[in-house]
Amino acid sequence: MNNPVIYRPPKHALRFFQWFCRADLVEQIEGDLFERFQGEVEQTSLSAARRSYCWQVLLLFRPGIIRSVHSQSLTNIAMWKHNFISSWRNFKRNLAYGAINIFGLAIGLSCVMLIAIFVKFELSYDTFHENYERIYRIAKEDPGNYYLGTNQFAVTSAPLVKALPDEFPEVEHATQIRKEECLFAVGDSKAYEDGIYATQDFFKVFTFPFLQGSDEALVEPNSIVLTESLVRKYFQSEDPIGTHITVDMDSKPTELQIVGVINDVPTNSHLQFDYL
Repeated sequence: MNNPVIYRPPKHALRFFQWFCRADLVEQIEGDLFERFQGEVEQTSLSAARRSYCWQVLLLFRPGIIRSVHSQSLTNIAMWKHNFISSWRNFKRNLAYGAINIFGLAIGLSCVMLIAIFVKFELSYDTFHENYERIYRIAKEDPGNYYLGTNQFAVTSAPLVKALPDEFPEVEHATQIRKEECLFAVGDSKAYEDGIYATQDFFKVFTFPFLQGSDEALVEPNSIVLTESLVRKYFQSEDPIGTHITVDMDSKPTELQIVGVINDVPTNSHLQFDYL
């Protein structure tokens, strides 16, 4: 024999009811509410029964059911009222002094909020990548070659991108990038754009959502992925996938096929580019 399923009413509504209801009525009314809730679950649905339970609790919030205010609470209210009146009178007697205090408090709170927002933004850099906690950058130490006080540089040789997965099983994917500014030409429109040369596993390491295409976009040579803003700039509302664009790469015009479109790069990304 199967035991009947017992559903629980919304805990926040129940706590609110137990807080305002008179002690001598809590048990009786709570039992009635619970029975009604179980019946509505069987007749309608759990979500509908939860909404009805919350509504019934709100309807019960009325004189005759609300518990009386204790004398201690009345004392606290009177004390707060007295303090407010005293503070208001002092403020009116010393308007300049009070205004300086209020202005200083407002400036202080504003600075705290701005600093908190700034720190939160700085700590959010690159956290939008799905595996940001497992992404590492290889640095090279170059003894004797100091630049701006350091001899460590995030510059590595080309064969390293293939050697890492082959030599270290814990490396799932590896990619290399190079920042580059190239001259784009689409019809009569020409302009220099900032972008990145990347190896084929770039989108397996970093998460930049595709609007068109997939993370296999850079497998073929002479492929290019554009950001949404760059597509609007050169193609307006036309579909750019499969079309070719002329890019001046290392002073050599090259036809590249557009294989993907991604969202614009977030501002809290240390990699900023318009194309890949």
